[in-house]
Amino acid sequence: MAQTSPPFITHITLHIRHLVRGSGIVSDHEEVSRYGPRCVLLLAPCWPADHFSTAAPVELNKEGRRWVEQTLKKLSLEEKVGQMLSVRYFTDFQNFSGDSYVQFRDQMRKYHVGSVVLTVHVDGSTLLKNPPLEVAAVANQLQRDSELPLLIARRF
Repeated sequence: MAQTSPPFITHITLHIRHLVRGSGIVSDHEEVSRYGPRCVLLLAPCWPADHFSTAAPVELNKEGRRWVEQTLKKLSLEEKVGQMLSVRYFTDFQNFSGDSYVQFRDQMRKYHVGSVVLTVHVDGSTLLKNPPLEVAAVANQLQRDSELPLLIARRF
């Protein structure tokens, strides 16, 4: 069975061929034999590896399993139910001692929220994205303010 290049390699190679051929520097045969292998070697590290392409469950070590078991034993039924709750939170810059954040933090603790979905505001069809450092600051503060580690997702 013949090996084929990934589609993006083929596309890039064709684009380079077009540029080189258009310059009039080399002929088609010379171009393919001379520049084709170099393009493939240059781009080979970009090919996806098989072991990165498959999903696998997270493997906990012995200490991690012990932490999970001990934590679950300590939780009340109300806390276990709270761990199944997921709430949305906008990633706008927050004064972490301001009224709106303190109110959210207090409710997150009161209801034992287990998951937060970070999102952004929209203006029509435009997402009003926040700088990555602001988003990271919000996520880190939420983790610090939660009694148990939060599952944090994003939707933007």
